[in-house]
Amino acid sequence: EFPTVKIVRTIRKGEYKKGRLFGPYPSGYAIKRVYTYLRKLYPFCTCKNKDCRSSLYFHIGLCPGPYAGAISKQDYRRNINNIIKFLQGKQSNHIKRLEKEMKEYSKNQDYEKAKQVRDRINDLKYVGQEIDFTYYDDIQSYESKREIVRRESFKYLSLELGIPNLKRIECYDISNISGKLGYGSMVVAQNGVIERSEYRIFRIKEGDKPNDYKMLREVLERRFKYKENLPELVLIDGGKGQLSSVRDLLPKGITLMGISKGRYLKRAGSIQLDEFWIYKSNNVLRIELDTPQILIDLRNEAHRFAISYYRKRSIKESKRSVLDKIEGVGPKRSKELIKSFGSIQGIKKASLEEVLKVVKNRKVAKQIIKDISNL
Repeated sequence: EFPTVKIVRTIRKGEYKKGRLFGPYPSGYAIKRVYTYLRKLYPFCTCKNKDCRSSLYFHIGLCPGPYAGAISKQDYRRNINNIIKFLQGKQSNHIKRLEKEMKEYSKNQDYEKAKQVRDRINDLKYVGQEIDFTYYDDIQSYESKREIVRRESFKYLSLELGIPNLKRIECYDISNISGKLGYGSMVVAQNGVIERSEYRIFRIKEGDKPNDYKMLREVLERRFKYKENLPELVLIDGGKGQLSSVRDLLPKGITLMGISKGRYLKRAGSIQLDEFWIYKSNNVLRIELDTPQILIDLRNEAHRFAISYYRKRSIKESKRSVLDKIEGVGPKRSKELIKSFGSIQGIKKASLEEVLKVVKNRKVAKQIIKDISNL
């Protein structure tokens, strides 16, 4: 009568014939975040025994109370339909609003909130991806399918691009919030197989203003200082501008390509298709590819790798930045405090004597207790 939404880890044959199944999504963490976010936007019922009034979710607004007469069937169905549209990728207007919100936070130098909004945007884009999967498959068979598709794509890509000895592709992506905490990621495919052991992260050293072109140049300059294990193809997450800015950095014989969301290749009511670019004869040209799957997977993987590393580092940086503002606490003491107490909250719960054991200075310990308690 009132459909619900749930996250599942296993799939039994026939169990979901009456419902809709989306996925699989390898990142369970991202899915749980999106699940919680969607429930706040479009509440749905998970109450046992159809007893909404005794459910905590009903009282905090996450269950609209269909069995308590608090919402009509039509309005409840509208919530479910909106969730389905999200999961199908029909979310561009909502993402545009979030992107505008993120820019406002960045403009006001509220980088912590900007990062939170950015993470939400990436989670929503991740969930909106189209995935070739049926409810009779499992995660292992899905991964096997993707590996076969990648190998076939790799083989035919060699023919399409005219690279006779294509063995290695490197893909690069830049991640930052208004130039702060910038990182470049490099992911690799060899002979059609994504090689995670070859991944690299480049922490951007120059500048603190948003300049993706400059950041990209820095990453490629550092990579191609070393001539070992060179790729035959370099893929950049970007279009004409990005390719033009780095074309002079690649060693001779390496093909340079870009991948970007197509401005003119948008499906009605769905997500944008990808456009492909190639640097040839001193020009950046748009090309059509019949088998681009491995390039799309590499771009997605480079983006995921950069974002996941960025999140880990930004959490650490935010913890240290609070401590760095305290007089007498430098990088060394900050590191020791986090190591001893685990987090800012851990330090907050600690006694003066416990903090003193770590910093070995009573005046500094008192200052830490005073400043942390005011947060």
